[in-house]
Parts: sequence; C-alpha cells; structure tokens
Amino acid sequence: MSTAACDLTTGLAPYIPDSGNPWNEERIRHMYMRMSFGADYNTIQLALANQPNTLVNSIINQGRNAPKAAAPPWANWALSQYSDFQTQLQEQVLSWALVWMNDMLTNSFRGKLTLFWHNHFVTKLEAYACPSYMYQYYSLLEDHVFGNFKTFVKEIGKTPAMLLFLNGVQNTRFEPNENYARELLELFTLGRDNGYTQQDIAGAARALTGWNGFTELCAPIGFVPLFHDPDAKTIFGKTGNYNYDGLHDLLFQERGTEIARHICGKLYEWFVSPERDEEFINELAEELIANDF
Repeated sequence: MSTAACDLTTGLAPYIPDSGNPWNEERIRHMYMRMSFGADYNTIQLALANQPNTLVNSIINQGRNAPKAAAPPWANWALSQYSDFQTQLQEQVLSWALVWMNDMLTNSFRGKLTLFWHNHFVTKLEAYACPSYMYQYYSLLEDHVFGNFKTFVKEIGKTPAMLLFLNGVQNTRFEPNENYARELLELFTLGRDNGYTQQDIAGAARALTGWNGFTELCAPIGFVPLFHDPDAKTIFGKTGNYNYDGLHDLLFQERGTEIARHICGKLYEWFVSPERDEEFINELAEELIANDF
C-alpha cells in the first residue's frame, strides 16, 4: 500500500476532503487496512457515502461497544480439575484461538487494537501452559483495550501469564529477580535506554516482590506479604518504601512524558506508518498526558 493515500502531514487537525485530497476508494481501502484487516467491495462502497470523521468514529464506537466473548467453562480451571491435561489443553487452546480469530473478523478494530496490545504486553503460552491463564490474559487485554493505560500497566503485571513468563513468581525479597522490572521499563513503558538506570531496575524489582502465591498449577497466583521487600528503595532519584502500586504511581509521575512518547510512537507505527513523524507523535503524547493516559 502506497503512503500517498495516508497523507502523512504533521498535526492533529481532521482530514477534510477536497479536490486535491478526495475521499475515494483508495483512501477508504487504506483506512480499513490501517484500522482493521481490510474491507470487501460492498463495505468500501457504503463508506463512500460517509464523511471520514463520521466513519472513523463509527468504527471505533462499534469496537468499543462490541460485547466480549463469553468465558469458556475452563476459564478458571486449575490442574486438579483436568482428567487428561495434555489432550484438554490442546482442545482448549485451539477453541480459544478460534474465538479470537472470529473476534478479529467481526469486531475488526477492537481485534486489531487487541492484537497491538498483545504484541506490546507480550507473553508466550509455552511459558505458562495453562488455558485458564491464557484466557485471563486475553480477557484483561479486552477489558483495557480502550481504557486507561496506567491502569492497564498495573493490571497486566499481576496476570499469571505475565508473572510466569517474566519470572515474577521468582521475585522475592530474599532473591530479587529483575526480569519483569527490566521489561516494564524497557518495553512496556519507557522504551530502551530511555530515562532509567540499572539502579532503577534493581529498585523496581524489589518493589514488585511478593506475587508468589502458588497453590497448584493453573490456579490463581496471589500476593504473599512475607516475600515482599518492605524496605526503602531509591528509584528515579526518589527514596521510599515502594510497593507494587507505589512503583507504578512513581513511574508515571516521574517519567510520564517519556512513557507517553514511547506508547504514542508505537501506536503511530502500528496504525499510521513505520516512518515516524516525531512532531506528530509528540502532539499525540501531549493529548495522552492531558487525558491522564
């Protein structure tokens, strides 16, 4: 797809069609490729009758208002509830993959945005191997796909899928594991080498300790106060007895601008163009900060 149809000009002013930049099939096709997974001929023809902003808003609202898929019967199963774990695991994973594929087809904007967040807050099924954890992770993506990013970041780190994938369950006051803390800063919020140090990672890891409450495989993972480090940590030059929530509050308080630019840059590359327009991205970041993420 050529970038000509995208009109990569700086600024948040809405696109107003004119003789030099008409609202035509090429632009509509391009828009659907960006906001979804494409559109058929009839959809494109119907779109010609709508103003661009009206059509875009309707696509967003359709995604926002689409109901979530019903939770499967095994949504909260632990290992003891299986009669044949390996066989049922494969069946359940496949069945939910089909549900997700159908959602991407029928609720395409929400599906594409959910896919974006899945690639951002990435996990790997092989790391946790529990269909219940897979469903809970996906369900949380859907819950927050249109919501507050600060809340999203806080919640994703407590999902069993993420706690296992990035070793949060191994992170205790007695033996801190820095894996999740590093990815929280480097991938999920700030971006690589952007406003943090190794000392910040170490302090963040200590603040994140305590999510180690295993009872059995595939069961919920809870917070265990005994394994949390309650002592003072220095993070971003600030010293305090930071815990899980306190760390996230400090992160957005001290590095909000960097976070907004990193996330808006990724959204721009996903929905607009891999050729970044830094001025435009900064405008998006200002909007994100002004709306408290």
